[in-house]
Formats: sequence, C-alpha cells, structure tokens
Amino acid sequence: MNAGKSSARLDVDAWLSLVKDARMIALDHPLQKGMPIYPTHPPFHITLNNRHGDINRGCGFSSSNELIITSTHTSTHIDALSHVSENGMLDGGVDAANAQQGTELFKEHGVETIAPIFRRGVLLDIARAKKVDVLAPAEEIMVADLEAAAKHASVPIQAGDVILLRTG
Repeated sequence: MNAGKSSARLDVDAWLSLVKDARMIALDHPLQKGMPIYPTHPPFHITLNNRHGDINRGCGFSSSNELIITSTHTSTHIDALSHVSENGMLDGGVDAANAQQGTELFKEHGVETIAPIFRRGVLLDIARAKKVDVLAPAEEIMVADLEAAAKHASVPIQAGDVILLRTG
C-alpha cells in the first residue's frame, strides 16, 4: 500500500471516530393529503391506482400501485433558492428568466449544486422557551425568542453549526 492511500485511510478512521456517537435526524415532512402547501401551488394528492387483484398474472402474481400528483414545491426541499425571486432575480443576482429556459430544470441553485451537508446541529426549542406546546400558525419568531431558546438549551452556538428550530 502506498503512503497516500494509507494516510487517506487514517483520515477516514479519524473522522469515523469523531462521529461514532453522532445520529442522523431526518428533517423532511411526510407527504400526505392535507399537508400545508404554498397557496399558489396545487395540493398534494395520492391515490391507490391499482389494487391487489385488479390485474392477476397467470402465476398468481398481482401488485398494487399508488399515483402521486404534486408540485416540486411541496413539503421540505433544499433547492428553494431556485423557486423564489424578487424583481425577476434569484438569489445572488441570477436572472430568473434566463435560469428557467424551456422545459429544462434550473441550471443554478438546484439541489445538485449543493455540497453534502454534515454539520453539528443545535436544537433551539422555541415553543418550550415560550412555554407553549405549539406556536400559532405563522407566528413570527423574534431575536429575543432565539436568544431565550439558546439560553435554555445551554449549548454554545459555533460558526458552521446548523440551527434547528422546534416550533411544536
């Protein structure tokens, strides 16, 4: 084994030792009928399209299948910068009209342009800091709320941390 491969393996082993007690937390919302959708987008819809027994093969095999109808701006997604513009411009001064030519997907701010995110997460429980189970719909979170939740968490927030806000 050459020295380059050996040192690379040591780096991986060192990294793995640092994250051995880490846990992954999925941040996505479940796709379900009635879920909140931005008002100008079509609602999420799922239906059982084929049921077991609708079509039977000679060998006894049948299958079921769901049909999903939705917008790409449904639920949780990370490429929001390509979905929102102000005065015809996307984030960073990108011309929205040029970024969405024809039927192709966006060429800037798409999920494929985002490097993997692996960071320390800090949970700020805004609802708990406000002494409620759930914040009211569209309730604004103020700087004082963030500060109170950070104090309650007793965890220092460092550069590069990902802050997760629990609203209930």
